[in-house]
Amino acid sequence: MTNNTATSHYQQTEYEKTAKNQKNVDNLLISEKIETAVGKHPFQAWFGNTIFEQLNNDTISVISPNSFVSHFVEDKYSTVIRNTIYEITGKEWNLSFCVTAMPEDIKIIRSISHEITKVNTIRQTPSDAQLIPAFTFDNFIVGSNNQFACTSAQAVAEAPGRTNFNPLFIYGKTGLGKTHLLQAIGNFALKEETAERVLYTTGNQFLMEYMTYLKETRKSQDFMKRYRNIDILLIDDIQFLSGNKIETQKQFFFIFEALTAQRKQIVITSDRHPDEIKDMKQSLLNRFSGGLLVDIQPPNFETKIAILKRKSSQNGVDLPPDVLETIANFPTHNVRELDGLLIKVIAYSNFTGHTITADLIRQVLGDAVNNLKGSVSIDTILTETAREFDISKNKLCALSRAREVAIPRQICMYLAKIHTQNSLATIGVTFNRNHSTVLHSIKKCEEMAVNGDPLCEKIRNIEKRLGKG
Repeated sequence: MTNNTATSHYQQTEYEKTAKNQKNVDNLLISEKIETAVGKHPFQAWFGNTIFEQLNNDTISVISPNSFVSHFVEDKYSTVIRNTIYEITGKEWNLSFCVTAMPEDIKIIRSISHEITKVNTIRQTPSDAQLIPAFTFDNFIVGSNNQFACTSAQAVAEAPGRTNFNPLFIYGKTGLGKTHLLQAIGNFALKEETAERVLYTTGNQFLMEYMTYLKETRKSQDFMKRYRNIDILLIDDIQFLSGNKIETQKQFFFIFEALTAQRKQIVITSDRHPDEIKDMKQSLLNRFSGGLLVDIQPPNFETKIAILKRKSSQNGVDLPPDVLETIANFPTHNVRELDGLLIKVIAYSNFTGHTITADLIRQVLGDAVNNLKGSVSIDTILTETAREFDISKNKLCALSRAREVAIPRQICMYLAKIHTQNSLATIGVTFNRNHSTVLHSIKKCEEMAVNGDPLCEKIRNIEKRLGKG
């Protein structure tokens, strides 16, 4: 079927609502099939409050709760929607993307109310909320490794507490931009006045504050007021609450429940998926998984180039393309390591007066790069596994369960676990597999090694080419 059917955006009128209610369209069936196509979490995030209604004999309206969601659904999921409706009805339809009037009406009422009370209200500043002004969405480099996380963070910042993303749980290894996104949400909310009271803190800081509260024999109410009288709670590195900190976890659970009951927004970051956080109350882990889980992966080559351009420009240095590519090609695991290499090159140039060239970079970064060669990337493992089994890389990440693909894929996931710093969740996302499937694949390969399976020879061949043999 074709993808050139017409789409449009408009504000839905009461007349159109009444007219559409007379039409026959199976909204539930469309929703169920779209959830099957896109997956549970993306469906909850983008289609949880979306309605499909027949406008006339040729057009179906896709009605979203706000313009941000509407534009995102049109941009990312138009083809899925068209194919789903075609499968159900056997005909092609025009899609008309619109938003309900209610959120806009509420926005106007809130705006008027805000103007009335603004004179008597002292606006919170970024420093009051423990925010760093430089951490904004404009300063965040978006790539395929973090696009979904960034888009979700922007949606939360624009409508805190009024989306299905509560809590928004962002996870990934250190140095990939989780804190930047967390603070960007707070800075945006305060600047655009989508929230009045924002608080950024860390898991460790929360722990220390609660311990102080207990030492004061709970006389001070500052702790309770600080965490309950807010519109957005941004908490970084929640994994620091794990372990033998039962009372602290219990207190955070009470705060979590109080805020969500009032439709206040909570955004959390962690260096791992909730399923991998050990010694944490199950009730908390269930709450984390009940919102939107998004991960950030290490930047690819193109994103590294974009980051280096931005960072060098901020340092007043204009680096030529070959120099940027040379730095980007060095093995780094996260953005911080990439920043470190760039800073070292710029500092060397400033101290010695030498012009920055590709040859100079190789000379200056030699020792630094040797210290970063601890692991390989999943993409490299994919390449070498595909080469060993003479299949395409795309097949390894596809949904096929054929044996000639399934076994190499299991080996890929096994090698990714032992030779990279990626979490099981990140590995699962790469191969379109869930957490339990990744664990099964790793266990399967470990059994091969114990039993001396002939496939172990292929694993050794791959590891040799990865420099791990």
